[in-house]
Amino acid sequence: NPDFGTAAATSITSSGSDIYIGGFGQTNSGNSLLYWKNGVQNIADSYNSTIGNTSIAVSGNDVYLAATRDLDNGIYWKNGVTTSFGLPSYAYGIAVSGTDVYVVGGGGTPVTAG
Repeated sequence: NPDFGTAAATSITSSGSDIYIGGFGQTNSGNSLLYWKNGVQNIADSYNSTIGNTSIAVSGNDVYLAATRDLDNGIYWKNGVTTSFGLPSYAYGIAVSGTDVYVVGGGGTPVTAG
């Protein structure tokens, strides 16, 4: 249920009794990286460009999203902070183990995340 236009849900995970869905869509803020927690939409970030290929992971109270924006800029997002892998790059999936964050995709520059 985006604010404006269309949205796509592209990934799902759970943590305890909570269900998280990752996706993207058009909102009043622009093209947005979205996630839903138990059906409530949250705008992670918004861009004036395309966004897609969204994946979600949750660890404790932290929500992680991986996506590709601008067609060739792989990113991951954690609790309001976006990290880019540089151009060209693509991010398709994300997993978290302890303090380690793993993103699957292609191109770009390796980023040490914690």
